[in-house]
Amino acid sequence: MAFRRIDVDAFDDDRVEESDLYDAYPYSPQESASLAKRKERDIRALLQKGDYTSSLVTVLNEPPYGPEHADAKTTSLACILLILSQVRSTEIAKTIKTLSPEQQDTLMKYLYKGMSEPEDSSSGGAMYGAGAPVGNIIPGNSCAVLLSWHEKLTEIAGTGCIVRVMSDHRRV
Repeated sequence: MAFRRIDVDAFDDDRVEESDLYDAYPYSPQESASLAKRKERDIRALLQKGDYTSSLVTVLNEPPYGPEHADAKTTSLACILLILSQVRSTEIAKTIKTLSPEQQDTLMKYLYKGMSEPEDSSSGGAMYGAGAPVGNIIPGNSCAVLLSWHEKLTEIAGTGCIVRVMSDHRRV
């Protein structure tokens, strides 16, 4: 029965570690959290001016990858949800068309990340202010926003965007 406690994967030379799937994020977890907070301040300033495209590009460039960057990932997701909830539905397609294909793929990753988070249906998002999530719970109205962005992004970027995101092992 002792053989059942042996980790056979430890002896496999072809075993793939999570860190082998993507290039290491160039910042430490503390630096990435600080960078995400700095981006959040910049994004809020851009949103005050009504510059949704620049704020979206700011958060989509250099997304944090890796399990040790959870704080930066949470802040980035909060920024994405804040931006997406403020763009008018008639402006979504125009905003998406200004993004590069890599940025469109990253946006799709954030859309799926937002959809995978639990939703707070008790408040309908009213207590969060401007649609920003608190912790790992997203406001109740965010799923509708995410689905409308997903629809427009799929129309513009095609289904290849979905396939690239699903086959990419890097998670935002």
